[in-house]
Amino acid sequence: MTDLLTLGETMVSVRTARPMRLGGDAHLSIAGSESNVAIGVARLGHHTTWLGALGNDEPGRLIQRTLRAENVDTSQIRFADDSFTGFIAFDQPSHDITRVSYHRRGSAASTLTPEEATAAIQATKPALLHVTGITPALSPATRAATLAAVRAASAAGTQVSLDVNYRARLWSRPEAAATIRELLPYVHTIFASDDELDLLTDAPNPLPRLLEHATQLVVTAGHKGAWLHTRTPSPAQPHTAPAASPTGQPTDPTVPADKRTDPTGAASGVHPDPIAAASGVHPDPIAAASGVHPDPVGASSGVHTIHQPALSVTVVDSIGAGDAFVSGYLSATLDDLAPEARLHRATTSGAFCVTAFGDWESLPTRQDLSLLTHTQGTALR
Repeated sequence: MTDLLTLGETMVSVRTARPMRLGGDAHLSIAGSESNVAIGVARLGHHTTWLGALGNDEPGRLIQRTLRAENVDTSQIRFADDSFTGFIAFDQPSHDITRVSYHRRGSAASTLTPEEATAAIQATKPALLHVTGITPALSPATRAATLAAVRAASAAGTQVSLDVNYRARLWSRPEAAATIRELLPYVHTIFASDDELDLLTDAPNPLPRLLEHATQLVVTAGHKGAWLHTRTPSPAQPHTAPAASPTGQPTDPTVPADKRTDPTGAASGVHPDPIAAASGVHPDPIAAASGVHPDPVGASSGVHTIHQPALSVTVVDSIGAGDAFVSGYLSATLDDLAPEARLHRATTSGAFCVTAFGDWESLPTRQDLSLLTHTQGTALR
């Protein structure tokens, strides 16, 4: 049994710190949204499994070896003799502006089948299944495999999370919307950026519609932070959370004491009132002045909203931040933390990711989670 199963394409990555056309040194690694999440959750102490097809080539073996080194279970990998492992190139023409080149059409990953996806669910019996909108964009086969996976997981009582992760180079917005909406009846937790919500529904007020099936909708907006939307508990079943400190942060023992408040002095960002969430009103005047932004979706009757500001760090490379956020959130879900603590771990993981180059290399371990409370430049001796 595994805590988390995810499936998709992982590619060999080549990264340069300047325009690639100029040549020079390059860094060889691996990259893939779903394997980034698997690595992030594994570093936080959980058992994770990645399902995918790789070419029976040296790039494929590099991916297998790297995932194993990161304690990700690779037993569900298939090596294909007649296909190749995908390739992705990153270069930076300017600070934190990354140009991406794909070489993946017809790769081994695009041959993953529904039968393989269903068999992996049965073999690993995951507590969580995580899928993205990237995998079904690769080919008709992977589209069917993704749908088969969420259906099998839902039938087995496994919670399913979906990160929309729209890629314009892979398909059009109408194509993405039609396919992603097929997955929604089987999904418990949705992750989407504020500019992806139209892919999920045409409803003018998307929150109630999306929460008809999903129990949690997490909307991210970069430096503005993240919002968690859930259905408002009925009076007969009020929302309960761990005891809170005077600052409003949960006192769950798995959350380090020094991580229960924003190190800049901002409050936790919890808004029990959806009107307050939409207006950006904060009881703490310091938080109000700190640049915390209102919910990009807006308030909605019957929806409970919590906001978590982004942590203040120096951004080196923002690629992979969304996957890091998801890994922190899913780890906290596996730990059965309160919603506020889930968002806090998610934003902390995202902050770690953007402070260094690479999709996953700087993701935190459980012991690392409190490090960002220290002043930048601190030497821990």
